[in-house]
Amino acid sequence: MFNDSEFEGGCEFTSDFCSNIYSRLYLPSSCIIDIGDNFPELVMVQEGVVTVSTRVTKPDTEERQLFEFFILPTFSYFGDYQILYDLKSQNVYKAADEGKLLITLCLKKATLFKMLDDYPEARKFYMERAWQRRIEFRRRQRKFMQNLVTEVVK
Repeated sequence: MFNDSEFEGGCEFTSDFCSNIYSRLYLPSSCIIDIGDNFPELVMVQEGVVTVSTRVTKPDTEERQLFEFFILPTFSYFGDYQILYDLKSQNVYKAADEGKLLITLCLKKATLFKMLDDYPEARKFYMERAWQRRIEFRRRQRKFMQNLVTEVVK
């Protein structure tokens, strides 16, 4: 997250960020964030995998079913654009069922906002980066949905 050559938040921001994170552990298959939830914290995957699923209504039965469409591996993060743009989750984020704990590092929403107020250059960077991540995430979700519809039609 901090080895990006475009980032100019500086050592003080990085130090503040690191001194405010805390660890959170999840059992395999535990739900981290459900559809409609607010993100209370920025979540960074320290060890393990997070699955991201969306609910799809099957046209023939009107039954809603979860479809996994994205994997967030170790060293990825989520919750940034949802927090910065005050968006509720449109997906289900779960610890993967790999038989081991998911270890995350978290930063509270309020702390993130305070830090971004204290470091305006970091705010500008993260707002732009979060918006780009949202666009890319939605593009991947749309592509998944198009492929799913194509498979159902076949």
